[in-house]
Amino acid sequence: MDAESDAERGAAGGAPSPSPPTLTPTSSSSSSPFPVSSAVEESGWSRVHWLVFASFSIGLVLEGYSFALSSAASTWFQLPVYLRVLSVAWASLWLAAGVMIFGPVTDRIGRRSTFFISMAIFAAAGVLLMVSWNYASALVAIGLLTFAGGAEQNVIMTAMHEYYPRRYRSRAYMVTLDTIELGSIASGIVGFYSFSASPAFSREVAGIVVLAVMALLVLIRLSMPESVRWLEARGREIVAASVAGRFYGVGVAGTVAAAARGSRGPSRRSLAFRFLVSLVLAGANTVTYGLITYTLGPIFYPRLVPWILVVGSSAAFAGGLIGLGADRWSRRRLIVYSYALSLASFLLLYALEPVWTRSPPAFWALLILAEVWPQLAWESADALKSEVWPTRRRGTLVGLNRGAVFLLSIPFLYLGSLLDLQQYMLLNVLWWVAGLAAALAWYRWGVESGMSVSVGVPSGELVRTPAPAPARARAPPPSS
Repeated sequence: MDAESDAERGAAGGAPSPSPPTLTPTSSSSSSPFPVSSAVEESGWSRVHWLVFASFSIGLVLEGYSFALSSAASTWFQLPVYLRVLSVAWASLWLAAGVMIFGPVTDRIGRRSTFFISMAIFAAAGVLLMVSWNYASALVAIGLLTFAGGAEQNVIMTAMHEYYPRRYRSRAYMVTLDTIELGSIASGIVGFYSFSASPAFSREVAGIVVLAVMALLVLIRLSMPESVRWLEARGREIVAASVAGRFYGVGVAGTVAAAARGSRGPSRRSLAFRFLVSLVLAGANTVTYGLITYTLGPIFYPRLVPWILVVGSSAAFAGGLIGLGADRWSRRRLIVYSYALSLASFLLLYALEPVWTRSPPAFWALLILAEVWPQLAWESADALKSEVWPTRRRGTLVGLNRGAVFLLSIPFLYLGSLLDLQQYMLLNVLWWVAGLAAALAWYRWGVESGMSVSVGVPSGELVRTPAPAPARARAPPPSS
């Protein structure tokens, strides 16, 4: 068997590959450098997509679970306030490292292959968490967990736009992303053991959960194909065609004219403009993300930490389900509306600070409000900032963007201990003002990527081609 056949078998998840299907070009007002992927993108939702959805959703549940453990870990030991903040900052640091390091890795070796590296790190971290004996060893375990979580997050957010069909891409992306909150809910439930049992038992349960999820993910991902779009971007067209034929039943590249429906055309905005808008959008959401659930809530109501995780994450999950309509709506409008509502929620938190810091009912009401709209803003902005890059560099640019945001969030966590509460709340409000400004900038100058358009539109890879000029009618030959 030759090397190309071995590559085909590996990309197909170890399954034997048939002869590559023959691709026939079609005429269209739009053309794509990825004819196989364009055909796969037009396929309907199939068993393979359910498999991919399960793989991505469970991976994000585990990532959310791992990050939320950074807050739950503060209940395992008697800690001063600055060490409670350290738990969250530590997790953000390692999450940023995982996101940034594994961006280039997944662009180099593939989406599917990178998953097996992150799963191995998860397994090692789960074992270490079970045997951790003090706060320092628990921090190391959580650092490895969130490092692997960053790798998972990067690859999943990079790959979703490449795996999901065009007609379902936006809603599938946002619902998949929403499952992160299920991991946070699970972490909060595990946190209850810190109050009803020994901290050592709670850590053992947390580690067992990680290992159990890992076993399930391995079974699913062994049957998962490689990204067809990534294969084509790497010049492996024969392998891409083989995977498309075996897993998606696609043998002929269909027209991509419908893929550009609802768009003003492929994105021609510079990468710098896309990066800056994405950075500010992400900064507003990421810097303020842990404000109530992970930062202020544990400080003002330390005995309610598990409840705060469960209630806040449940509210966020409910808000994210609004994204089920994302394939029918304009992405640009959805980003503007969600950021405006998030700003309004944080203005209420700022104005009512003397109330919710002393009244638990007011705290719960504002916690829910401050989770619903930011979750929708986060999902819609994350969909944008992972779809606007070319395929060959998508993982790298997603990693740079998300990693920069996570690193940016760390000093703001500590800034909260230097400013008084009113000043810190005002700073968070200003971040949402900046986010809304970035949303309006994209609405004015960005390209539409919602309403079921192809990922080639925001990435600039779907190329408009002029229709061929009609042939001139020839005059009849003179009669003899």
